[in-house]
Amino acid sequence: MKNKLSEFGININGPYQSNNKGTYNNQGYIYNENYNQLALTKKFYLLNLLNNLKPHIKHKNKIRDLNSAISNILERNRKYGE
Repeated sequence: MKNKLSEFGININGPYQSNNKGTYNNQGYIYNENYNQLALTKKFYLLNLLNNLKPHIKHKNKIRDLNSAISNILERNRKYGE
Protein backbone atom coordinates (compact mmCIF):
# COMPACT_ATOMS: atom_id res chain seq x y z
CA MET A 1 0.00 0.00 0.00
CA LYS A 2 2.84 2.37 0.87
CA ASN A 3 4.53 1.72 -2.48
CA LYS A 4 1.30 2.35 -4.41
CA LEU A 5 0.68 5.63 -2.57
CA SER A 6 4.25 6.74 -3.29
CA GLU A 7 3.50 6.26 -7.01
CA PHE A 8 0.87 9.01 -6.57
CA GLY A 9 3.37 11.30 -4.85
CA ILE A 10 2.04 10.63 -1.35
CA ASN A 11 4.81 10.11 1.18
CA ILE A 12 3.79 7.81 4.04
CA ASN A 13 5.76 6.87 7.17
CA GLY A 14 5.69 3.30 8.39
CA PRO A 15 4.49 0.66 8.36
CA TYR A 16 4.39 0.33 12.11
CA GLN A 17 3.11 -2.78 13.82
CA SER A 18 1.28 -2.60 17.11
CA ASN A 19 1.70 -5.46 19.54
CA ASN A 20 -1.75 -5.15 21.03
CA LYS A 21 -3.08 -8.67 20.45
CA GLY A 22 -4.82 -9.86 23.59
CA THR A 23 -4.94 -6.42 25.26
CA TYR A 24 -7.92 -4.15 25.85
CA ASN A 25 -8.45 -0.73 24.30
CA ASN A 26 -9.94 2.33 26.03
CA GLN A 27 -13.51 1.20 25.34
CA GLY A 28 -12.95 -2.24 26.87
CA TYR A 29 -12.72 -4.20 23.62
CA ILE A 30 -9.99 -6.79 23.22
CA TYR A 31 -7.63 -6.66 20.24
CA ASN A 32 -7.85 -9.95 18.34
CA GLU A 33 -4.74 -9.28 16.24
CA ASN A 34 -1.77 -6.98 15.94
CA TYR A 35 -2.33 -4.08 13.57
CA ASN A 36 -0.15 -2.46 10.91
CA GLN A 37 -0.36 1.31 10.62
CA LEU A 38 0.78 3.90 8.13
CA ALA A 39 1.28 7.53 9.17
CA LEU A 40 0.52 10.46 6.92
CA THR A 41 2.12 13.39 8.75
CA LYS A 42 2.22 16.30 6.28
CA LYS A 43 -0.76 18.41 5.18
CA PHE A 44 0.56 18.53 1.64
CA TYR A 45 0.41 14.74 1.32
CA LEU A 46 -3.01 14.55 2.99
CA LEU A 47 -4.36 17.14 0.56
CA ASN A 48 -2.87 15.16 -2.33
CA LEU A 49 -4.51 11.94 -1.05
CA LEU A 50 -7.91 13.60 -0.61
CA ASN A 51 -7.78 15.09 -4.11
CA ASN A 52 -6.90 11.67 -5.54
CA LEU A 53 -9.82 10.07 -3.69
CA LYS A 54 -12.34 12.75 -4.65
CA PRO A 55 -13.39 11.29 -8.05
CA HIS A 56 -14.07 7.91 -6.45
CA ILE A 57 -16.35 9.04 -3.62
CA LYS A 58 -20.06 8.54 -4.38
CA HIS A 59 -21.98 9.10 -1.11
CA LYS A 60 -23.20 12.67 -0.51
CA ASN A 61 -22.17 12.74 3.14
CA LYS A 62 -18.68 11.41 2.33
CA ILE A 63 -18.26 13.99 -0.44
CA ARG A 64 -19.33 16.71 2.01
CA ASP A 65 -16.85 15.46 4.63
CA LEU A 66 -14.04 15.22 2.08
CA ASN A 67 -14.71 18.77 0.85
CA SER A 68 -14.80 19.97 4.45
CA ALA A 69 -11.41 18.36 5.15
CA ILE A 70 -9.93 19.93 2.00
CA SER A 71 -11.31 23.34 2.99
CA ASN A 72 -9.88 22.94 6.48
CA ILE A 73 -6.40 22.18 5.14
CA LEU A 74 -6.52 25.10 2.70
CA GLU A 75 -7.68 27.46 5.47
CA ARG A 76 -4.88 26.32 7.79
CA ASN A 77 -2.38 26.76 4.95
CA ARG A 78 -3.69 30.30 4.41
CA LYS A 79 -3.44 31.14 8.12
CA TYR A 80 -0.25 29.36 9.12
CA GLY A 81 1.56 28.51 5.91
CA GLU A 82 2.35 25.08 4.57
